[in-house]
Amino acid sequence: MRELISVAVLVALLVWRRHFVALAPLAQYAGYFLMTDALPMDRKFLIGYAEALVLLIYARQVLSEKRGLLSDRMALILVLMPWLAAPALLFAKENRSQALFIIVLLSLSGFLYRYFVTNMPGLLASSIFDRVAALWLAFGVVTKATEGLLYGATYDPTRGAFSYAVLSRSGGMGGSNLVGQILLMMLPLIQGKILIAVTVVFLLLTFSRGVYVVLATVLLFMTITGKTLGRTTVRMAIGAACAAILLLNAVPENLRADIIDLGESRLVGISGVSTQERLINRYSVDEGRSYMADEAMRIWGATDFQGIGLGGFFWGEALVGNAPEFSNAHNVYLTLLAEGGLIVAAAFVAILLFTIRRAFLFDKRAAISLVAFALYGLFSGEIYETAGIVSLAPYYPLLLVFAYVAAGRGSSASVHVSGGAGIRDSRRPTW
Repeated sequence: MRELISVAVLVALLVWRRHFVALAPLAQYAGYFLMTDALPMDRKFLIGYAEALVLLIYARQVLSEKRGLLSDRMALILVLMPWLAAPALLFAKENRSQALFIIVLLSLSGFLYRYFVTNMPGLLASSIFDRVAALWLAFGVVTKATEGLLYGATYDPTRGAFSYAVLSRSGGMGGSNLVGQILLMMLPLIQGKILIAVTVVFLLLTFSRGVYVVLATVLLFMTITGKTLGRTTVRMAIGAACAAILLLNAVPENLRADIIDLGESRLVGISGVSTQERLINRYSVDEGRSYMADEAMRIWGATDFQGIGLGGFFWGEALVGNAPEFSNAHNVYLTLLAEGGLIVAAAFVAILLFTIRRAFLFDKRAAISLVAFALYGLFSGEIYETAGIVSLAPYYPLLLVFAYVAAGRGSSASVHVSGGAGIRDSRRPTW
């Protein structure tokens, strides 16, 4: 059965590869036959083989063009930038193969970016941002439900699967932190009103301080832009939030109490007697974030400031004398610093800031999308997932927004998310 599921997913990815940016979260299941306890931790990256195959097809397509990457400097930079992490391979040990695999995937993804730029009008005509948001939203909901069905009774036998599914923050690819990152980035660019509302409700159910801060920031910026789509997004988001609060009174009392308790513990903290003391302890010590930040800096220093290798944070913890526990530093910038070194982290930040600046001159909603990613990166963001598998699924939506900005800035044609008027150039993607 595992083999059959893996083959079916692989065939689907290859046949519908033009939709790869939306289907990427499912690519891991092409390696379902490898998801066993028999596969060593340092070989878990093999589960991501399907992504490499799809990206190789895109690379072949781009390289077959007359000028290929030579006509797109940003694509060339994205292809070459990951190799700046090559010196970190010297300090990678058990994770060396995984680190090299991530470098290759990141490099190949530059060709995917080029495909996005070339085919942006058609992608927009197919409501690409809505489709990406919808699939990640569905993936997050399914993960919550699965966690509730599988582990609800284990955590609290009296609560029930449904209650735990609502309260679950889960982890990994479909976890609240990662799905929240993608949805926050897509929210300013979503056009479907119902999708906006459901997205906001899901974000509220992440019980994440980082998500709440960035969501508030996104809505504030959308209000300031004053555009039709921006006002629609804000109205739908506020309406969804109010509806969620009203519905809270309709759920069973025990579930309502659990939701309030979890929200209070996440936002106010549990360490201390008075509310003031709990707030001080929560936001000055921050229970673990400062610990992970300190670990990241120590890993960076222990590798002569070269990094432990991309995806190697788990192994880096042992290098500095701690028990391996986390797959990243819960901060995209510190993770890149600890794993790839200063040059890689600085290059990524430079590309992000450059594109944000261009976006403000082209479409402020795209700029807000990228600001949301940049801000959330301080709390939890990532561009590759390494908890049990290796996947660049979080990176592809970022490249899509990059390409949207580049296509709009580099063309006199109407390459723009419409507020309802449609797309003037409705060409379909070439694949």
